[in-house]
Amino acid sequence: MHRLSAFNQLVVFCVILWSLDEYWYYAIFTLVMLCLFECTVALQRLKSLQRLRESLRPPYYVLAYRQKKWIPLLTDSLVAGDLVSVTTRALPSKFGPSEDSHQKIPCDMLVLKGSAVVNEAMLTGESVPQVKEAIDSNQYPVGQSLDIDDPTFRRHIIFGGTFCVDQSAKQSQFLTESSMVNDVLAPPDQGCIW
Repeated sequence: MHRLSAFNQLVVFCVILWSLDEYWYYAIFTLVMLCLFECTVALQRLKSLQRLRESLRPPYYVLAYRQKKWIPLLTDSLVAGDLVSVTTRALPSKFGPSEDSHQKIPCDMLVLKGSAVVNEAMLTGESVPQVKEAIDSNQYPVGQSLDIDDPTFRRHIIFGGTFCVDQSAKQSQFLTESSMVNDVLAPPDQGCIW
């Protein structure tokens, strides 16, 4: 709900006072102008919200590891803890509709296997793509929390809304679809596990 600003509340108070005196026609004119101004502000906010809603990307399919198999899921149904395979290649047609949106990162993720080159210009303004590497479980103790502001951890984190320029799944780890990597089947699209 839209509230009147302090200035507009003062104007309404002045309109009430003027209407008690012989300046009632100035009061009516001022009140009409105030109503028109408030209506234009409200319409401008509605238009801005509509433009913002139109800029949202529709959800698209990615491969996620659930129930011990890779299944296509819409990006709006991903939950914390899902393993996601992201690749620069289009998703095979047997896993759902194919789009060009597969290069966009759907949410903030931690690179578990593989490496990627990510364009973060949307967030940082830098034109140079950043190299993101898989986190090494031997380097960090179990239970250590990752600090997003720490530069040593930033190279393992992919931010939502950025674009994957190139990726490598380290073929030695993903030889076949049935090979296991840390108890997780290799993704059929040979993408990085995030």
